Amino acid sequence: MEEKKFVIVYKKAPDFRTYPAQVIWGGPSPDGAGIVMNFGVDHVPTPNYVQHSVGPDGKVDMTKIDQIAQVGNIERELFGALFISIDEARKTAKWLMDIVNQVERGKHE
Repeated sequence: MEEKKFVIVYKKAPDFRTYPAQVIWGGPSPDGAGIVMNFGVDHVPTPNYVQHSVGPDGKVDMTKIDQIAQVGNIERELFGALFISIDEARKTAKWLMDIVNQVERGKHE
């Protein structure tokens, strides 16, 4: 008897993008039925503004900062979120651990 098979074809959406995911942050989904994972990176915050003085000669010394507005020590920039069911979370956790083990053993399939 011939084994039945089916094919899954992967297609990237027009707005598909690849992001670095240094940080995955989240918890239960708002409805409590699943999990939400936010993907992003941590970096030094970009200042809201930097103020320099104009000297009497009309020149600005860009090496001297009079005032800088910067909030926080680290800025966590989130690129997107993934909402998944508990069942999918379990499958994803197993899949991820399998990939981690393969990479640690040096086997990239």
